Amino acid sequence: MPEKPHSRVASLGLAMLAAGLLAACGAGPEPGSPATAADVEAALARPEPLARAEALGRTYQHLSAEALPAVLALYEDGFYDLGATELVLLAEWWTGFDAPAAVDWARGDWRTDQPEVLASVIRAWARQDPKAALRWFEAGKNASPPLRNALLSGWEESGVDGHFEYVRAMGPGEMRQRALATLARRKVLREGAAAAFDWVEAMPNDDDKFKLNLTRRVGSAAAMHEPLVAAERAAPLASEPFGDGLLRRVGKRWALRDGAAAMRWLRTLPAGPSRTEAVHETYLAWVNRDRVAALGFMEDAPDPAFDPARALYAQLIGEQDAQAGFAIAERIEEEERRWATVGRIWRRWELRDAGAAKDWLEQASHIPEFYRERMAQNPARRGQQVRQQGQADAPGS
Repeated sequence: MPEKPHSRVASLGLAMLAAGLLAACGAGPEPGSPATAADVEAALARPEPLARAEALGRTYQHLSAEALPAVLALYEDGFYDLGATELVLLAEWWTGFDAPAAVDWARGDWRTDQPEVLASVIRAWARQDPKAALRWFEAGKNASPPLRNALLSGWEESGVDGHFEYVRAMGPGEMRQRALATLARRKVLREGAAAAFDWVEAMPNDDDKFKLNLTRRVGSAAAMHEPLVAAERAAPLASEPFGDGLLRRVGKRWALRDGAAAMRWLRTLPAGPSRTEAVHETYLAWVNRDRVAALGFMEDAPDPAFDPARALYAQLIGEQDAQAGFAIAERIEEEERRWATVGRIWRRWELRDAGAAKDWLEQASHIPEFYRERMAQNPARRGQQVRQQGQADAPGS
């Protein structure tokens, strides 16, 4: 499942935080020397956003908890450019010595209505004491996906066992699906795609649905970061009970980086429903990302393995030129897909120019009669006939 916009903003805020905390040079106190609220004030006054984040990060690394009241006064009363980054840095520092208070502040202060601030506090708290963060999380109405992701990320970073078992115990549903996506993504990022696949393949088959869902999410995450590894590992798993839908997921994610490479990979796989689905979904993802490149690829792609994509390609061309779309569709090898595609192109043409479309259909003797009849029949009229037939067949009629 793709991330929500506010999740991406949270990631950006945390990335900037890391840049500030790990900076090797810049403003702020010298390494090893204590910092003061005056250093925070000087950092906040810097006009350049990146320099401000760097200076704050260095300062908070050397600032004692006793400075909290003075720092809060600066944030409250000073006329500073306070965005998500400045608030996240304060929250991370505060969580290091009083996480519950930092959580209360992040939930209630008027400046912290940005979700990434509370998420950063929960992640930092879980990194220090995952069980305490979990108790808070489950004690109230806090189960939003961004906060759960933050909890799981911090828990995993803590090195304390239990986060995987916690997710598994959630039971089937969207909540567990989202949590599995977080775990899979972090596994790939921290250990690499091959290790993530080894991990999920080694799991017992006592719960096929759980293993299926986790394998899909490992495949999705791996394809975003190491698509060649994801492709190599996904191909033999596609025939396993826990590999259903894996080709589609890898292909779609790979298409966001290199649609042509993803399509060429799919062509090498054995024919079957999994490949058919994957070719269509991968090409659709590529069209949505880079329509020009995707259309150009299909101009010279005669291989029948691409026919599920060719059907979509024909419809896209047919939007502007029905005759050109028909010519492409009629090169599709499978009869049902070929004429169904022609029918879809024709139906849209009929909506634009009913007279021309009907004249063409009357002369299209090469189309099998079965498909010609289906195309010529108005969908609304056909639905009315079905309803009338149902009424005639009803008891007591």
